[in-house]
Amino acid sequence: MTESDDELFASLENEEADTSYRDHRIQQLNAEFASSKTNRSTKTNNTNSTSTTTYPSLSGDQSVLDFTTRSTRCIVHFAHSDFARCDVMDARLSELATRHFEVSFARVDVQSTPFLVEKLGIRVLPCVIGFKDGVGMARVVGFEGLGAGGSDGGENFSVKVLEKRNDDDDDDWD
Repeated sequence: MTESDDELFASLENEEADTSYRDHRIQQLNAEFASSKTNRSTKTNNTNSTSTTTYPSLSGDQSVLDFTTRSTRCIVHFAHSDFARCDVMDARLSELATRHFEVSFARVDVQSTPFLVEKLGIRVLPCVIGFKDGVGMARVVGFEGLGAGGSDGGENFSVKVLEKRNDDDDDDWD
């Protein structure tokens, strides 16, 4: 080792004694990191606050169970992607979800929830179940009872009919 190396090591050792600048810089970087993380999560939440927030698609039995127990009142549409009638019901429920923020709405593919499909006895699609505190309180099977052609299998029922059905079932929910 040369003399200049010894001088360099000595100067580095003296720098370590003065750690206040280093500590201050670490705190500053941590604050910047936390701030950027908060900004990122805020942007993500803003991005997701479209229709997916008002009418999200759930995946799996556990996510449906979590959703129904977390929400006081919720409506879950059990659907299949290959069924045109499920798409019709999706459109009506999506519109209904934008009108009723007091009720949580969600959609789930029956293929990803075999346990719940069996447990709830879902045999006809679309199947819409209204839950209160995790317990199924009301059910729409197919388009049954939706009037305006709903009872005879037509797809031309209005959102108002579905909304009225929801309001009529409110007595069961109290």
